[in-house]
Amino acid sequence: MPQHDYSDHQPTASGDSLAQLAELADLYATAKEHEEILLAEYKKAKARACKIVEEDIPEIMTECGLTEFKTASGRKITIKDEVHANISQANVDAAHEWLEEHGHGGIVKRDVVVSFNKDQEEEAKEAAAGLRANFPAVKVKSNIHSSTLKAWVSSRLREGEEIPPSITYEKRPVAKVK
Repeated sequence: MPQHDYSDHQPTASGDSLAQLAELADLYATAKEHEEILLAEYKKAKARACKIVEEDIPEIMTECGLTEFKTASGRKITIKDEVHANISQANVDAAHEWLEEHGHGGIVKRDVVVSFNKDQEEEAKEAAAGLRANFPAVKVKSNIHSSTLKAWVSSRLREGEEIPPSITYEKRPVAKVK
């Protein structure tokens, strides 16, 4: 793939604004095409790298009974169990209720969303004082960020503490290559 230099490239046509516009449009189209090609290549490389550290290396290291390995080129490979956690849509209410009842409600993020028309700026400013009284259509959304959930489940597992059945998780070996 040819290398492209996009640093402050200016059109070569001088004095003719319409010719410059045409050249800039062509430069833009070329840059966008190159962007799409690079993005597709990036996605392929990222998927390949993930497969290597999440499947290929752990599989071979498990076959060999290894958790650590140093290559002849000096790279160090270690295998660590990584926790992947999830709350299905069907279990959201049960999971959040369990977390609240067991003193972990703080990991649940709550979003309150109210939509106003463009001409309702003053009402939007006043809403903070009485959302529910003035705007009964307020929606409250609760969620737990995936990283927060993963960290919470990992911590509970390390401490040997209960994970509610509404939260699914699995431990997968993942290679770290340095």
